[in-house]
Amino acid sequence: MQVGDSFVLNVLEEGNYQALMKHFLSALLPVLIGLLELKPNQPRTVAQF
Repeated sequence: MQVGDSFVLNVLEEGNYQALMKHFLSALLPVLIGLLELKPNQPRTVAQF
């Protein structure tokens, strides 16, 4: 690694992360559905969060 590089540190307990993953995936699901519904020539708008 070098100065300025980024990294991810996984501190989740092995075998005990399902509830946390479900929480984050449920928040991400509407965004993913919206991306899948985009058509190639469809005008883009900024998502409201």
